[in-house]
Amino acid sequence: GFVWVGGVRRWRPLYSRRCGAQVILAGRSRSRNRGGRGRLEWRMNPRCDGGHVVTENVDDVTCKDGNGDGMVESRTRLVCVGDVHGQWNAADAECLGRLGPDAVLFVGDFGNEDVEVVQRICELQQKYPVALVFGNHDAFYSASRYGQQRCPYDRSKEDRVVEQLRIARDVNTSYTARTLVDPGNGKSSLVAIGGRPFSWGGSYWKYSSFFRHYLRVTSIKHSLHLMQEAVDSAPAGAAVVLLSHNGPSGLGEDVSSICGKDFGEKPGGDFGDTDLRDGLEYARAKGRRVPLVVFGHMHKRLAHGAGDRTMLVQERNTVMLNTAVVPRIIEDGNGAPMHQFSVVTLCENNVGAVHEVWLRTGSHLNEVKLLFHDEKVLPANLLEREEQSLAASTNAFAPVEERESSAI
Repeated sequence: GFVWVGGVRRWRPLYSRRCGAQVILAGRSRSRNRGGRGRLEWRMNPRCDGGHVVTENVDDVTCKDGNGDGMVESRTRLVCVGDVHGQWNAADAECLGRLGPDAVLFVGDFGNEDVEVVQRICELQQKYPVALVFGNHDAFYSASRYGQQRCPYDRSKEDRVVEQLRIARDVNTSYTARTLVDPGNGKSSLVAIGGRPFSWGGSYWKYSSFFRHYLRVTSIKHSLHLMQEAVDSAPAGAAVVLLSHNGPSGLGEDVSSICGKDFGEKPGGDFGDTDLRDGLEYARAKGRRVPLVVFGHMHKRLAHGAGDRTMLVQERNTVMLNTAVVPRIIEDGNGAPMHQFSVVTLCENNVGAVHEVWLRTGSHLNEVKLLFHDEKVLPANLLEREEQSLAASTNAFAPVEERESSAI
């Protein structure tokens, strides 16, 4: 079901830490706070006994409304794009611009070695920091004998895997630490580190000759070693977003688990990447903050009409986000195309909220679904502003007058 909040259509969250809260107005002295309006601070309700850590120490809160004007300090907006499968066009670029991202993440499967789509996506780096990894479909005609037998082009004259790697050389993040947000202007350093590219998933090493030829990677152990080197190369103090085509192992064995196997003669089982799991644990052991792992591959819609899979889980202080909503462009009831994005709001590199957003071109009638909310990171009043800004396709936390006029 859904509810209307401030004129915005909002679904009930799937994951939330809502357990009671107080917003207090403090510091009314004009000499202390501009305009004498005070500042809004957030405190968790000390009476909450819902099993979550509670505190009255406002210094632990990462997002604060510093002067009462609704502008949040240290907010970073990441826009994540799931498996593309050929669905990226000029309208997607327009929708992306309306979301106002600080950085854009792509999890691969741009198409079956679709060089033109990769080219269009890489052109986004002229406007935003972009990080991407390649998926198994990006080597569809090269990695397996099945694909090679169906290749529509002459592989003796062109190599579209090599061409994709060449085009994406400045944004390809596999086995690399790539800066998403530089420190300064109230924001903390954030880097993306990519996992195994072209991953098929599972605990075994598949297509060994392909990986040896194109990437000079010889095993899962070697893949892990390259991830560890990337972790070690990241700037000191920077938080890490892990970006991979497939998610990490250890997140469940059910068909509907976030990386559960839903295909084949025997569905079920953990189909996550073991090298990505070990890379995550290595980063944690090194004292790295890893607030977010972004991936795709395992589609939201399960095979054989078995329903939808779980798309987000939280493990310790890390949000695991599967972005593979496929197809990511659909038509609404009036035949108008809707474009899907996953939007992550971080405050001082802690995940405050995750939204699934569907945008229509040339219209402000957008659908915003809350997937995750941590009230300690992003207070309720700022979450509402974030959702209103997403629904109206304006910049986050825009003034009330601008939001209302944009939503008409």
